[in-house]
Amino acid sequence: MSVINQMLKDLEQRRAQGFDNGTDMLDDLAGADGSENLEPSSKKSFWLLLGLLLIIVLGIGLFFGQVWQQKKLPVAFPVAEKPTPHAPVKSIVVETVPEREVALVENEAVATESEVALVESEMVATESELALDISSSAKQVPSVQNEIVEVSTPKPQEEMVISAILPSQLMATGLREIITIHGSGFINPLKVTMEWNDGRAFKDLEPWQIKVISKTELQLHVNLGTSPDEWRMIIAQLDSENRAEYQFSVTAAAKESTEIVNEKVNEKVSDVKESVFNKKQIALTKDEQVRLAYAEASNTLQQGNTTKAKKLLRKVLLLDFTHIQARKTLASLLFREQQYDEAIEVLDLGRIQHPEDVTFTLLLARIHTERGQDPVAVNLLESVNPDVASNSDFYALLAALYQRSAQYKKAAVVYEKLLRVYPGRAVWWMGLGLSLQSTERKQDALSAYKRALSAQGLTVELKRFIQKRMQILQQG
Repeated sequence: MSVINQMLKDLEQRRAQGFDNGTDMLDDLAGADGSENLEPSSKKSFWLLLGLLLIIVLGIGLFFGQVWQQKKLPVAFPVAEKPTPHAPVKSIVVETVPEREVALVENEAVATESEVALVESEMVATESELALDISSSAKQVPSVQNEIVEVSTPKPQEEMVISAILPSQLMATGLREIITIHGSGFINPLKVTMEWNDGRAFKDLEPWQIKVISKTELQLHVNLGTSPDEWRMIIAQLDSENRAEYQFSVTAAAKESTEIVNEKVNEKVSDVKESVFNKKQIALTKDEQVRLAYAEASNTLQQGNTTKAKKLLRKVLLLDFTHIQARKTLASLLFREQQYDEAIEVLDLGRIQHPEDVTFTLLLARIHTERGQDPVAVNLLESVNPDVASNSDFYALLAALYQRSAQYKKAAVVYEKLLRVYPGRAVWWMGLGLSLQSTERKQDALSAYKRALSAQGLTVELKRFIQKRMQILQQG
Protein backbone atom coordinates (compact mmCIF):
# COMPACT_ATOMS: atom_id res chain seq x y z
CA MET A 1 0.00 0.00 0.00
CA SER A 2 3.02 2.30 0.34
CA VAL A 3 3.41 2.19 -3.45
CA ILE A 4 -0.18 3.32 -3.89
CA ASN A 5 0.36 6.23 -1.52
CA GLN A 6 3.46 7.26 -3.45
CA MET A 7 1.52 7.24 -6.70
CA LEU A 8 -1.22 9.38 -5.17
CA LYS A 9 1.39 11.90 -4.07
CA ASP A 10 2.76 12.05 -7.61
CA LEU A 11 -0.73 12.66 -8.96
CA GLU A 12 -1.29 15.47 -6.48
CA GLN A 13 1.95 17.12 -7.57
CA ARG A 14 1.03 16.87 -11.21
CA ARG A 15 -2.39 18.30 -10.51
CA ALA A 16 -0.87 21.21 -8.67
CA GLN A 17 1.48 21.89 -11.58
CA GLY A 18 -0.82 21.78 -14.63
CA PHE A 19 -4.32 20.63 -13.78
CA ASP A 20 -5.41 23.06 -11.07
CA ASN A 21 -8.31 24.69 -12.98
CA GLY A 22 -11.03 24.21 -10.37
CA THR A 23 -12.76 21.40 -12.29
CA ASP A 24 -12.96 17.69 -11.62
CA MET A 25 -10.09 15.55 -12.83
CA LEU A 26 -12.46 13.28 -14.74
CA ASP A 27 -13.87 16.26 -16.61
CA ASP A 28 -10.37 17.28 -17.62
CA LEU A 29 -9.65 13.83 -18.97
CA ALA A 30 -12.91 13.32 -20.85
CA GLY A 31 -13.77 16.93 -21.86
CA ALA A 32 -16.62 19.12 -20.77
CA ASP A 33 -19.28 17.72 -23.02
CA GLY A 34 -17.69 14.39 -23.98
CA SER A 35 -17.80 15.19 -27.73
CA GLU A 36 -14.38 16.71 -28.29
CA ASN A 37 -11.34 14.68 -29.24
CA LEU A 38 -8.71 14.14 -26.61
CA GLU A 39 -5.57 16.16 -26.79
CA PRO A 40 -2.12 14.61 -26.46
CA SER A 41 -1.75 15.76 -22.88
CA SER A 42 -5.20 14.43 -22.11
CA LYS A 43 -4.31 11.06 -23.63
CA LYS A 44 -1.23 10.83 -21.50
CA SER A 45 -3.21 11.57 -18.37
CA PHE A 46 -5.80 8.99 -19.34
CA TRP A 47 -3.30 6.17 -19.68
CA LEU A 48 -1.59 7.20 -16.51
CA LEU A 49 -4.88 7.11 -14.60
CA LEU A 50 -5.76 3.76 -16.15
CA GLY A 51 -2.40 2.32 -15.04
CA LEU A 52 -2.92 3.74 -11.60
CA LEU A 53 -6.31 2.04 -11.34
CA LEU A 54 -4.83 -1.27 -12.43
CA ILE A 55 -2.11 -0.97 -9.80
CA ILE A 56 -4.71 -0.17 -7.15
CA VAL A 57 -6.81 -3.19 -8.16
CA LEU A 58 -3.74 -5.47 -8.22
CA GLY A 59 -2.64 -4.20 -4.81
CA ILE A 60 -6.06 -4.80 -3.32
CA GLY A 61 -6.08 -8.32 -4.81
CA LEU A 62 -2.65 -9.10 -3.37
CA PHE A 63 -3.69 -7.69 0.00
CA PHE A 64 -6.81 -9.87 0.25
CA GLY A 65 -4.86 -12.89 -1.10
CA GLN A 66 -2.25 -12.46 1.63
CA VAL A 67 -5.00 -12.16 4.27
CA TRP A 68 -6.69 -15.35 2.97
CA GLN A 69 -3.36 -17.24 2.96
CA GLN A 70 -2.69 -16.25 6.60
CA LYS A 71 -6.15 -17.49 7.61
CA LYS A 72 -5.35 -20.92 6.11
CA LEU A 73 -2.10 -21.25 8.07
CA PRO A 74 -2.22 -22.59 11.70
CA VAL A 75 -1.83 -20.20 14.58
CA ALA A 76 1.84 -19.37 14.98
CA PHE A 77 3.92 -17.83 17.64
CA PRO A 78 4.66 -14.15 17.07
CA VAL A 79 7.85 -13.57 15.09
CA ALA A 80 9.80 -10.35 15.12
CA GLU A 81 9.48 -8.38 11.91
CA LYS A 82 12.51 -8.46 9.67
CA PRO A 83 13.64 -5.41 7.73
CA THR A 84 12.67 -5.69 4.06
CA PRO A 85 15.80 -5.57 1.95
CA HIS A 86 13.87 -4.15 -1.04
CA ALA A 87 12.69 -0.94 0.67
CA PRO A 88 15.44 1.29 -0.75
CA VAL A 89 14.91 -0.19 -4.21
CA LYS A 90 11.35 1.12 -4.34
CA SER A 91 12.35 4.78 -3.97
CA ILE A 92 15.09 4.44 -6.59
CA VAL A 93 12.74 2.85 -9.10
CA VAL A 94 10.15 5.57 -8.63
CA GLU A 95 12.66 8.32 -9.29
CA THR A 96 14.59 6.86 -12.24
CA VAL A 97 12.26 4.54 -14.09
CA PRO A 98 9.78 6.03 -16.59
CA GLU A 99 6.20 6.26 -15.51
CA ARG A 100 5.03 3.47 -17.81
CA GLU A 101 7.37 1.01 -16.10
CA VAL A 102 6.27 2.02 -12.59
CA ALA A 103 3.53 -0.58 -12.54
CA LEU A 104 5.91 -3.41 -13.52
CA VAL A 105 8.48 -2.43 -10.92
CA GLU A 106 5.86 -2.08 -8.25
CA ASN A 107 4.39 -5.47 -9.19
CA GLU A 108 7.81 -7.13 -8.82
CA ALA A 109 8.33 -5.41 -5.47
CA VAL A 110 4.93 -6.51 -4.22
CA ALA A 111 5.57 -10.06 -5.49
CA THR A 112 8.91 -10.12 -3.70
CA GLU A 113 7.28 -8.94 -0.49
CA SER A 114 4.61 -11.64 -0.89
CA GLU A 115 7.26 -14.36 -1.37
CA VAL A 116 9.13 -13.18 1.71
CA ALA A 117 5.88 -13.17 3.66
CA LEU A 118 5.07 -16.70 2.44
CA VAL A 119 8.53 -18.01 3.40
CA GLU A 120 8.20 -16.43 6.85
CA SER A 121 4.69 -17.88 7.18
CA GLU A 122 6.02 -21.37 6.28
CA MET A 123 8.76 -21.02 8.89
CA VAL A 124 6.21 -19.90 11.46
CA ALA A 125 3.92 -22.77 10.46
CA THR A 126 6.79 -25.28 10.87
CA GLU A 127 7.59 -23.89 14.30
CA SER A 128 3.88 -24.05 15.17
CA GLU A 129 3.67 -27.70 14.08
CA LEU A 130 6.71 -28.55 16.18
CA ALA A 131 5.19 -26.74 19.14
CA LEU A 132 1.92 -28.58 18.62
CA ASP A 133 3.72 -31.95 18.40
CA ILE A 134 5.58 -31.23 21.64
CA SER A 135 2.44 -30.07 23.41
CA SER A 136 0.46 -33.11 22.18
CA SER A 137 3.23 -35.46 23.39
CA ALA A 138 3.24 -33.72 26.74
CA LYS A 139 -0.50 -34.18 26.98
CA GLN A 140 -0.22 -37.91 26.27
CA VAL A 141 2.19 -38.63 29.13
CA PRO A 142 -0.36 -38.26 31.95
CA SER A 143 -2.78 -40.58 30.16
CA VAL A 144 -0.11 -43.29 29.94
CA GLN A 145 0.71 -42.87 33.59
CA ASN A 146 -2.97 -43.10 34.43
CA GLU A 147 -3.25 -46.35 32.49
CA ILE A 148 -0.30 -47.82 34.42
CA VAL A 149 -1.83 -46.82 37.72
CA GLU A 150 -5.17 -48.31 36.80
CA VAL A 151 -3.76 -51.78 35.95
CA SER A 152 -5.10 -54.26 38.47
CA THR A 153 -2.50 -56.29 40.35
CA PRO A 154 -3.23 -59.67 41.99
CA LYS A 155 -3.63 -59.60 45.69
CA PRO A 156 -0.50 -60.91 47.40
CA GLN A 157 -0.91 -64.24 49.11
CA GLU A 158 -0.37 -64.56 52.81
CA GLU A 159 3.32 -65.15 53.35
CA MET A 160 4.23 -68.44 54.96
CA VAL A 161 6.36 -68.04 58.09
CA ILE A 162 7.65 -70.60 60.58
CA SER A 163 8.16 -68.89 63.93
CA ALA A 164 8.67 -71.81 66.33
CA ILE A 165 8.39 -75.57 66.76
CA LEU A 166 7.35 -77.54 69.84
CA PRO A 167 8.84 -79.27 71.69
CA SER A 168 11.67 -76.80 71.59
CA GLN A 169 14.24 -79.49 72.45
CA LEU A 170 13.91 -82.47 70.12
CA MET A 171 15.45 -85.82 71.04
CA ALA A 172 16.61 -88.55 68.65
CA THR A 173 14.51 -91.30 70.23
CA GLY A 174 13.92 -93.36 67.08
CA LEU A 175 10.17 -93.25 67.67
CA ARG A 176 7.44 -91.41 65.85
CA GLU A 177 6.61 -88.12 67.51
CA ILE A 178 4.24 -85.22 66.96
CA ILE A 179 5.92 -81.89 66.24
CA THR A 180 3.78 -78.75 66.38
CA ILE A 181 4.72 -75.92 64.02
CA HIS A 182 3.66 -72.35 64.83
CA GLY A 183 3.69 -69.56 62.27
CA SER A 184 1.37 -68.26 59.54
CA GLY A 185 0.20 -69.05 56.01
CA PHE A 186 -0.38 -72.81 56.49
CA ILE A 187 -2.99 -73.55 53.80
CA ASN A 188 -3.63 -76.96 52.23
CA PRO A 189 -2.34 -78.60 50.14
CA LEU A 190 1.15 -78.60 51.64
CA LYS A 191 4.34 -80.52 50.92
CA VAL A 192 6.78 -81.04 53.79
CA THR A 193 10.37 -82.15 53.20
CA MET A 194 12.66 -83.13 56.08
CA GLU A 195 16.41 -82.96 55.42
CA TRP A 196 19.25 -84.17 57.64
CA ASN A 197 22.92 -85.10 57.44
CA ASP A 198 23.77 -81.70 55.92
CA GLY A 199 21.09 -82.14 53.26
CA ARG A 200 22.49 -85.42 51.94
CA ALA A 201 19.41 -87.30 53.17
CA PHE A 202 15.80 -86.23 52.94
CA LYS A 203 12.24 -87.53 53.08
CA ASP A 204 8.98 -86.09 51.77
CA LEU A 205 6.28 -86.67 54.37
CA GLU A 206 3.17 -88.60 53.42
CA PRO A 207 -0.19 -86.78 53.49
CA TRP A 208 -1.24 -88.64 56.63
CA GLN A 209 1.83 -87.27 58.42
CA ILE A 210 0.72 -83.65 57.80
CA LYS A 211 -2.22 -82.18 59.68
CA VAL A 212 -3.18 -78.51 59.26
CA ILE A 213 -4.85 -77.31 62.46
CA SER A 214 -5.21 -73.70 61.30
CA LYS A 215 -3.37 -71.12 59.25
CA THR A 216 -1.07 -70.57 62.22
CA GLU A 217 -0.63 -74.14 63.48
CA LEU A 218 0.55 -77.35 61.85
CA GLN A 219 1.23 -80.84 63.21
CA LEU A 220 3.77 -83.29 61.76
CA HIS A 221 4.06 -86.99 62.61
CA VAL A 222 7.77 -87.73 62.15
CA ASN A 223 10.57 -89.98 63.33
CA LEU A 224 13.81 -88.08 63.94
CA GLY A 225 16.02 -91.15 64.12
CA THR A 226 18.49 -92.07 66.83
CA SER A 227 21.51 -89.89 66.06
CA PRO A 228 22.02 -86.22 66.88
CA ASP A 229 22.02 -84.12 63.74
CA GLU A 230 21.15 -80.78 62.19
CA TRP A 231 17.79 -80.82 60.44
CA ARG A 232 16.03 -78.54 58.00
CA MET A 233 12.28 -78.43 57.46
CA ILE A 234 10.89 -77.13 54.12
CA ILE A 235 7.15 -76.44 53.90
CA ALA A 236 5.79 -75.51 50.48
CA GLN A 237 2.27 -74.83 49.23
CA LEU A 238 1.58 -76.98 46.17
CA ASP A 239 -0.61 -74.52 44.24
CA SER A 240 1.72 -71.52 44.64
CA GLU A 241 5.34 -70.53 45.20
CA ASN A 242 4.71 -69.82 48.87
CA ARG A 243 7.21 -71.68 51.06
CA ALA A 244 9.18 -71.42 54.29
CA GLU A 245 12.23 -73.10 55.82
CA TYR A 246 13.25 -73.76 59.40
CA GLN A 247 16.46 -75.26 60.80
CA PHE A 248 16.64 -77.06 64.12
CA SER A 249 18.88 -79.43 66.06
CA VAL A 250 18.15 -82.92 67.32
CA THR A 251 20.08 -84.01 70.38
CA ALA A 252 20.95 -87.55 71.42
CA ALA A 253 18.66 -89.40 73.81
CA ALA A 254 19.88 -89.93 77.35
CA LYS A 255 21.74 -93.19 77.92
CA GLU A 256 19.72 -95.56 80.00
CA SER A 257 21.42 -98.91 79.63
CA THR A 258 24.17 -99.67 82.11
CA GLU A 259 25.47 -102.91 83.40
CA ILE A 260 25.34 -103.43 87.11
CA VAL A 261 28.14 -105.53 88.46
CA ASN A 262 27.44 -106.84 91.94
CA GLU A 263 30.15 -107.94 94.23
CA LYS A 264 29.38 -109.58 97.51
CA VAL A 265 31.25 -108.03 100.34
CA ASN A 266 31.21 -108.93 104.03
CA GLU A 267 31.17 -105.90 106.18
CA LYS A 268 30.70 -105.44 109.84
CA VAL A 269 28.05 -102.98 110.71
CA SER A 270 27.75 -101.79 114.27
CA ASP A 271 23.93 -101.79 114.24
CA VAL A 272 23.02 -104.65 111.89
CA LYS A 273 25.17 -107.46 110.62
CA GLU A 274 24.16 -108.43 107.10
CA SER A 275 25.48 -108.91 103.64
CA VAL A 276 25.33 -106.00 101.24
CA PHE A 277 26.31 -105.49 97.63
CA ASN A 278 28.73 -102.88 96.47
CA LYS A 279 27.29 -101.57 93.19
CA LYS A 280 29.63 -100.36 90.51
CA GLN A 281 28.32 -98.81 87.30
CA ILE A 282 30.29 -99.53 84.16
CA ALA A 283 29.22 -97.45 81.13
CA LEU A 284 28.85 -99.43 77.88
CA THR A 285 29.52 -98.20 74.37
CA LYS A 286 26.66 -97.75 71.94
CA ASP A 287 27.57 -100.85 69.94
CA GLU A 288 27.69 -102.95 73.11
CA GLN A 289 24.29 -101.69 74.18
CA VAL A 290 22.85 -102.56 70.74
CA ARG A 291 24.26 -106.10 70.82
CA LEU A 292 22.97 -106.75 74.34
CA ALA A 293 19.51 -105.40 73.55
CA TYR A 294 19.17 -107.41 70.32
CA ALA A 295 20.37 -110.60 72.02
CA GLU A 296 17.83 -110.10 74.78
CA ALA A 297 15.08 -109.52 72.20
CA SER A 298 16.02 -112.71 70.33
CA ASN A 299 15.98 -114.78 73.52
CA THR A 300 12.63 -113.33 74.52
CA LEU A 301 11.20 -114.11 71.08
CA GLN A 302 12.39 -117.72 71.30
CA GLN A 303 10.60 -117.98 74.59
CA GLY A 304 7.37 -116.94 72.83
CA ASN A 305 6.98 -113.58 74.55
CA THR A 306 6.29 -111.47 71.46
CA THR A 307 5.02 -108.45 73.39
CA LYS A 308 8.29 -108.05 75.29
CA ALA A 309 10.26 -108.92 72.18
CA LYS A 310 8.66 -106.01 70.27
CA LYS A 311 9.56 -103.60 73.07
CA LEU A 312 13.16 -104.79 73.04
CA LEU A 313 13.36 -104.52 69.25
CA ARG A 314 12.10 -100.94 69.41
CA LYS A 315 14.79 -100.28 72.00
CA VAL A 316 17.38 -101.61 69.55
CA LEU A 317 16.08 -99.25 66.86
CA LEU A 318 16.17 -96.42 69.37
CA LEU A 319 19.86 -97.09 69.89
CA ASP A 320 20.62 -97.82 66.24
CA PHE A 321 18.16 -96.40 63.75
CA THR A 322 19.74 -98.40 60.88
CA HIS A 323 19.76 -101.86 62.53
CA ILE A 324 18.36 -103.82 59.57
CA GLN A 325 17.73 -107.18 61.27
CA ALA A 326 15.88 -105.67 64.21
CA ARG A 327 13.69 -103.71 61.75
CA LYS A 328 12.89 -106.81 59.69
CA THR A 329 12.04 -108.86 62.79
CA LEU A 330 9.85 -106.15 64.26
CA ALA A 331 8.00 -105.68 60.92
CA SER A 332 7.41 -109.46 60.69
CA LEU A 333 5.96 -109.59 64.21
CA LEU A 334 3.66 -106.66 63.48
CA PHE A 335 2.58 -108.33 60.21
CA ARG A 336 1.74 -111.60 61.96
CA GLU A 337 -0.32 -109.78 64.56
CA GLN A 338 -2.05 -107.81 61.78
CA GLN A 339 -0.82 -104.48 63.11
CA TYR A 340 -0.52 -103.31 59.52
CA ASP A 341 -0.29 -99.53 60.04
CA GLU A 342 2.67 -99.80 62.41
CA ALA A 343 4.28 -102.41 60.17
CA ILE A 344 3.98 -100.12 57.13
CA GLU A 345 5.69 -97.29 59.01
CA VAL A 346 8.59 -99.55 60.01
CA LEU A 347 8.92 -100.94 56.48
CA ASP A 348 8.75 -97.54 54.74
CA LEU A 349 11.72 -96.32 56.78
CA GLY A 350 13.54 -99.55 55.99
CA ARG A 351 13.05 -99.03 52.24
CA ILE A 352 14.52 -95.53 52.56
CA GLN A 353 17.50 -96.62 54.62
CA HIS A 354 18.18 -99.87 52.71
CA PRO A 355 16.85 -99.54 49.15
CA GLU A 356 19.00 -102.47 48.03
CA ASP A 357 17.20 -104.92 50.35
CA VAL A 358 13.96 -106.13 48.73
CA THR A 359 12.72 -107.75 51.95
CA PHE A 360 11.01 -104.53 52.98
CA THR A 361 9.26 -104.27 49.59
CA LEU A 362 8.19 -107.92 49.78
CA LEU A 363 6.68 -107.50 53.27
CA LEU A 364 4.86 -104.33 52.18
CA ALA A 365 3.42 -106.17 49.16
CA ARG A 366 2.19 -108.98 51.41
CA ILE A 367 0.44 -106.46 53.69
CA HIS A 368 -1.38 -104.93 50.72
CA THR A 369 -2.28 -108.44 49.50
CA GLU A 370 -3.80 -109.24 52.88
CA ARG A 371 -5.82 -106.04 52.65
CA GLY A 372 -7.10 -107.00 49.19
CA GLN A 373 -5.02 -104.37 47.42
CA ASP A 374 -3.44 -106.58 44.74
CA PRO A 375 -2.77 -103.75 42.22
CA VAL A 376 -0.80 -101.82 44.87
CA ALA A 377 1.18 -104.93 45.70
CA VAL A 378 1.95 -105.60 42.03
CA ASN A 379 3.17 -102.01 41.52
CA LEU A 380 5.48 -102.35 44.52
CA LEU A 381 6.97 -105.62 43.26
CA GLU A 382 7.38 -104.29 39.71
CA SER A 383 9.29 -101.26 41.02
CA VAL A 384 12.38 -103.40 41.72
CA ASN A 385 14.14 -106.12 39.75
CA PRO A 386 16.17 -108.30 42.12
CA ASP A 387 18.15 -111.43 41.34
CA VAL A 388 15.96 -114.51 40.86
CA ALA A 389 18.29 -116.98 42.57
CA SER A 390 18.33 -115.16 45.90
CA ASN A 391 14.75 -113.79 45.81
CA SER A 392 12.56 -116.73 44.78
CA ASP A 393 9.81 -115.80 47.28
CA PHE A 394 9.65 -112.34 45.72
CA TYR A 395 9.02 -113.71 42.20
CA ALA A 396 6.70 -116.47 43.42
CA LEU A 397 4.42 -113.85 44.98
CA LEU A 398 4.56 -111.72 41.82
CA ALA A 399 3.66 -114.71 39.59
CA ALA A 400 0.76 -115.68 41.87
CA LEU A 401 -0.58 -112.10 41.80
CA TYR A 402 -0.32 -112.00 38.00
CA GLN A 403 -2.25 -115.26 37.77
CA ARG A 404 -4.91 -114.08 40.22
CA SER A 405 -5.45 -110.88 38.22
CA ALA A 406 -5.76 -112.89 34.93
CA GLN A 407 -2.43 -111.61 33.56
CA TYR A 408 -1.54 -115.13 32.43
CA LYS A 409 1.19 -114.26 29.93
CA LYS A 410 3.13 -112.28 32.56
CA ALA A 411 2.62 -115.06 35.08
CA ALA A 412 4.02 -117.66 32.63
CA VAL A 413 7.13 -115.50 32.03
CA VAL A 414 7.83 -115.22 35.79
CA TYR A 415 7.28 -118.97 36.39
CA GLU A 416 9.67 -119.81 33.56
CA LYS A 417 12.34 -117.57 35.18
CA LEU A 418 11.90 -119.37 38.49
CA LEU A 419 11.98 -122.87 36.96
CA ARG A 420 15.19 -122.16 35.09
CA VAL A 421 16.84 -121.67 38.47
CA TYR A 422 14.78 -124.19 40.49
CA PRO A 423 13.57 -126.89 38.06
CA GLY A 424 12.48 -129.27 40.83
CA ARG A 425 9.69 -127.14 42.33
CA ALA A 426 6.42 -128.94 41.54
CA VAL A 427 4.15 -126.06 42.64
CA TRP A 428 5.74 -123.69 40.17
CA TRP A 429 5.36 -126.25 37.36
CA MET A 430 1.71 -126.45 38.22
CA GLY A 431 1.43 -122.65 38.16
CA LEU A 432 3.14 -122.55 34.79
CA GLY A 433 0.72 -125.19 33.44
CA LEU A 434 -2.30 -123.21 34.59
CA SER A 435 -0.97 -120.00 32.99
CA LEU A 436 -0.19 -121.74 29.68
CA GLN A 437 -3.58 -123.44 29.60
CA SER A 438 -5.30 -120.07 30.04
CA THR A 439 -3.38 -118.71 27.04
CA GLU A 440 -4.42 -121.67 24.81
CA ARG A 441 -0.92 -123.16 24.76
CA LYS A 442 -2.30 -126.67 25.36
CA GLN A 443 0.72 -128.79 24.52
CA ASP A 444 3.05 -126.64 26.62
CA ALA A 445 0.53 -126.79 29.45
CA LEU A 446 0.44 -130.66 29.27
CA SER A 447 4.22 -130.77 29.43
CA ALA A 448 4.23 -128.46 32.48
CA TYR A 449 1.61 -130.62 34.26
CA LYS A 450 3.66 -133.77 33.60
CA ARG A 451 6.75 -132.11 35.09
CA ALA A 452 4.69 -131.13 38.13
CA LEU A 453 3.52 -134.73 38.69
CA SER A 454 7.04 -136.09 38.34
CA ALA A 455 8.47 -133.60 40.83
CA GLN A 456 8.26 -133.96 44.59
CA GLY A 457 6.27 -131.89 47.05
CA LEU A 458 2.68 -132.03 45.82
CA THR A 459 -0.16 -133.13 48.06
CA VAL A 460 -2.65 -135.76 46.99
CA GLU A 461 -5.30 -133.08 46.39
CA LEU A 462 -3.01 -131.08 44.10
CA LYS A 463 -2.09 -134.19 42.12
CA ARG A 464 -5.77 -134.98 41.54
CA PHE A 465 -6.35 -131.37 40.48
CA ILE A 466 -3.54 -131.60 37.90
CA GLN A 467 -4.80 -134.94 36.54
CA LYS A 468 -8.26 -133.47 35.94
CA ARG A 469 -6.68 -130.55 34.08
CA MET A 470 -4.72 -132.91 31.90
CA GLN A 471 -7.85 -134.90 31.03
CA ILE A 472 -9.62 -131.73 29.92
CA LEU A 473 -6.70 -130.80 27.69
CA GLN A 474 -6.43 -134.28 26.16
CA GLN A 475 -10.16 -134.45 25.42
CA GLY A 476 -10.21 -131.00 23.85
